[in-house]
Amino acid sequence: MTSSSPSSIDRIISLRNKIRQNVSKVYANKIQCERLCERIDQLIDPLERLEYASSSILRNETRLILDKLLQCIDDCNVYIEKLKSSNEWYEEIYEYKKSEEKFHELNQRLSQLGQDLSLGLNIQQLFNQKQDQEDQREDLKELNKKLDEISQKMLEKQCEQYKFIDKMIDKRFQSFRYSLEQNLLMQQNSYQSQYLHREHQQFLHIPYKDLYIEDKSLGHGGFADVYKAIWLTHHDQVAVKIIRINHLSNVRDDFLREISTMYRIRYENVLTVLGACIEPNFYAIIVEYMPLGSLYDILHKKHEEEISFDWSDRYSLAWQMSKSINYLHSLSPTILHRDIKSMNFLLKYNGSPNQKYLVKVCDFGLAEIRRETFLQSSLFPTSQTVGSFYWKAPELLLPHSRHTKQSDIYSLGIVFWELGTERIPWDEYDDESIILIQVKLGKRPSIPLNIPEEYKQVIQDAWNHDPQQRPSCFQLMERLFQELSQMTILNNQEDIVDLHAQQITADENNSSHSTIDTDSTRTSIQVAEKPNEEQKLINSFRNIIISVLETANEDDQIESESTLKPSISSPSLIDNEQQNETFPTQSEPTLSKSYEDLTSSSNITNNFANQPIIPLYRIEKRRPLHRKYIDN
Repeated sequence: MTSSSPSSIDRIISLRNKIRQNVSKVYANKIQCERLCERIDQLIDPLERLEYASSSILRNETRLILDKLLQCIDDCNVYIEKLKSSNEWYEEIYEYKKSEEKFHELNQRLSQLGQDLSLGLNIQQLFNQKQDQEDQREDLKELNKKLDEISQKMLEKQCEQYKFIDKMIDKRFQSFRYSLEQNLLMQQNSYQSQYLHREHQQFLHIPYKDLYIEDKSLGHGGFADVYKAIWLTHHDQVAVKIIRINHLSNVRDDFLREISTMYRIRYENVLTVLGACIEPNFYAIIVEYMPLGSLYDILHKKHEEEISFDWSDRYSLAWQMSKSINYLHSLSPTILHRDIKSMNFLLKYNGSPNQKYLVKVCDFGLAEIRRETFLQSSLFPTSQTVGSFYWKAPELLLPHSRHTKQSDIYSLGIVFWELGTERIPWDEYDDESIILIQVKLGKRPSIPLNIPEEYKQVIQDAWNHDPQQRPSCFQLMERLFQELSQMTILNNQEDIVDLHAQQITADENNSSHSTIDTDSTRTSIQVAEKPNEEQKLINSFRNIIISVLETANEDDQIESESTLKPSISSPSLIDNEQQNETFPTQSEPTLSKSYEDLTSSSNITNNFANQPIIPLYRIEKRRPLHRKYIDN
């Protein structure tokens, strides 16, 4: 036998001895480690007899299996050493499912190698899965006694990793403890563990320990306080909406369902819900961070950065808001927002010249959360938030009323008014009871004269007193997009004109700054100017031909005559037609001429200036001049 095979067996035996020593010093999962060591012993005992076998008996296939067994036992030793290390064991245990999977993997590999070696052992009995489950339950009992110890070590490690974490230490400790407790509970085969599995599949659960929440709040809503935070394990800036409730009581299922619905929605103009934190005495929704804050803060100068909107921006914002609500209304089942107001539209820069800002709607589909917050807390101070009834539809002020798509449209109309005027709705009244009376009577905030007529009509249609007369969100979206498109075209044309004017000014400045007056210089300038003038005439002539041809082709579908009949409303054209019929000796350009002939300098300066346009028109009626002749 070669020296390599006995060497492999020697190394296997040496590793087995190390594992025996390490198992007695592990901090957790001691029973499962001992079971693993026992199975390794059972596999190695028959191998020791191979140490004295001759090389003719040991096949190459066996040597390969022994090498794999050596690697597997080495992996077992590495993992057991982690559980023995005072600096690592608690991290391996904290995510207990990973530990469970690791033991399962090592046992599977040992079992397969035992079969491959054909050692005469009862592999199925040796690797008994029921025994593994029993060992796991015993280890879990021991771990539950060490919850505080593991949580404290995890907290110390996080504080060492993130030096800036120096607040809410007790809450972070409780978060570590709660997360570990949930992880251990989910490994047990019980009804509660099955319930937790279903709950964790609904949305991403982000523990409090994984968030660094800043002290200064971003704002206060009707049911939550919003803070900027760092998602530590992702290095992302997020916003945390801390809900003002102390316990979920009997609405836990409704609460989870609403968050799950929000979590599944992914749309450009809907705020992305990244997950939620549900821990004892702490309930929060984690969403993407929108740097510019709410539309309300921008319009009413509560944002640190001074931002002003032109009408192109306003149409873009209104269109995006319509898109967001239209998306919610088009879902199956339909999602009604129920609380549309300028505070619930968040902005960030978009970077596109035609759409400088990106708008996202938030706080939709949270009826149960709002209701529970209202029951568990007193009314929020009016100095920090504006009552939602300013945006509420008149039919919702009646007893036994229900939210509908139409009531959302009304609220959207109020936001459109707010966007156009940059005023708080009903700011002319101090008494809220007067505002309620005005709304019930069909009165609306006054629309200033400087509001564009089409935008004004959109507002008035949206807040119509009769819900059935209000347009759908899709109709609003279409109308706003049409106006936005026209405005974009006009802005682009103005930009082109401005660029052209700047170029002309620059050319004039260059000419005025020329001080050389030699003959050669003057000649070069004249040569440079002449092609420019000719090119302008060529382009002009070309555009006229194209325009005339397009009109002629349209008339061709209606008229069948071979010559053009001039319009009665154009006396000049009649005169030209009569002139051409009266003087037949006057020559007309023929189609045999190339485009270069037609647009040569002499033809342009003489023929184009003297010849009327109507003869060209008549020629094209007899034989259309295609664009390809022109373009070439």
